[in-house]
Amino acid sequence: MRQGHGRAIFCTAMALYACVYTKPDQPQCNSDIPEWAVHLFAAKGMKEFYDLGAGIDGCVLRGDFNGDRREDMAAMIKEKRSGKSGIAIFHGGTEEVTLFGAGRNVRSGCLILCDDLVWIDDWYVHPKEMRIEMGIDESDLPMLQGDALFLKREETRSDLLFWDGREYQWYFLED
Repeated sequence: MRQGHGRAIFCTAMALYACVYTKPDQPQCNSDIPEWAVHLFAAKGMKEFYDLGAGIDGCVLRGDFNGDRREDMAAMIKEKRSGKSGIAIFHGGTEEVTLFGAGRNVRSGCLILCDDLVWIDDWYVHPKEMRIEMGIDESDLPMLQGDALFLKREETRSDLLFWDGREYQWYFLED
């Protein structure tokens, strides 16, 4: 191998890795929680126990998370009693709301992960079409049914929260 050739390969590989885990250029976040989600949150009795839109600057993400071609919405929540953080995913066109964290154990398969997602510093929509890199446990790459949520803690970890066709799963990217 010619001198300097190895460094060029390494730099190219690192640049490709950065492209895979860089926020998409489209605007990701706004603080406007749709009226339908506010009503559903209250109708399900969640307003009594959780604050909706409490975290990461009140950021609300939109995407087709369950692959049904309807716009879904994800918002940070906070359990009023404990102050623990979490995520609420609202499936558009349905009355389905799925909670993660905020005092409730987060599960992925048979693993219980945690009940507080306060560690999330940044999040964005990972489009279904966007490539996924091999995770830390080198398990099979997930087959995304819809867009996923990319969850990040600066300089330590990042995960994907995705719909597998039946329920939400976690895929551990970095640690």
